[in-house]
Amino acid sequence: MAETFAMTKGTEAGTRIRAAIVDAKGQLDIRNWEDSAANALGHIWFTDCDSLYEHLVSTRMNQIENKRLRIDMSALRQQIWERGGERTETIDFLTGDYPRWIDTSAMIADPLTKVMNADRMTKTFETGIFDMTPTEESLRIKARNRECRGALRKKTKNKKNTSAEEFEEPDS
Repeated sequence: MAETFAMTKGTEAGTRIRAAIVDAKGQLDIRNWEDSAANALGHIWFTDCDSLYEHLVSTRMNQIENKRLRIDMSALRQQIWERGGERTETIDFLTGDYPRWIDTSAMIADPLTKVMNADRMTKTFETGIFDMTPTEESLRIKARNRECRGALRKKTKNKKNTSAEEFEEPDS
């Protein structure tokens, strides 16, 4: 819910910033500013929240119990899945607005709310280049977690097989 709320606020701010950029280029139709800005400049929404990303790019709207969250999610999905008032069959990753999942270690704004190293954020501001490559530490942690999940699955599978063998009737 918090990730969706933050993305909603970010996309609202991004819509206004995009309009300012498009206006500075002399391409903004003030009477239809949101559509003209969106047609001139795409907006990529970065998230490290797997469930939010998967929900937004899913071809169908999944059931959401929380009414406020359902409204926010529907509004975000509408921006992704509609062009010119018409529902699209696919997300256009070349133009328009769309989400993109990135590793948590690549989130440059995290040092603003967490005690952590701000080198990546500083480098991005100094160079104007956003490096989305996950850190080596993050890759190691993910590999270790995959190994643990694999070992757990194997252990669970072996336990199920052993349990099934206990219930089998002996051959006579």
